[in-house]
Amino acid sequence: MSKRPTRAEGLLQSLGIDDPRVIDLEAIAWHVGARIKIRPLVNCEARIIGLDDKAIISINAASPPERRRFSIGPNWVIGRTIAAPATGR
Repeated sequence: MSKRPTRAEGLLQSLGIDDPRVIDLEAIAWHVGARIKIRPLVNCEARIIGLDDKAIISINAASPPERRRFSIGPNWVIGRTIAAPATGR
């Protein structure tokens, strides 16, 4: 019996992504209604503000590219926007 894909896995499959090396997190964010903004942040690496099915994900401009990707990746785009979309509550 095969395991049922998670919502995140289902999204990646629906976008034809089967190789982690080709994941474009900004494109996925855009697809699910989230905009990525690189800006100076104080005391945090990233933050997300969302309402209904839209979100703005701010990433610390002072962070190295690897950290930015980590901040956007599973913690924000997949973990928050997909698995638990904003409901306005």
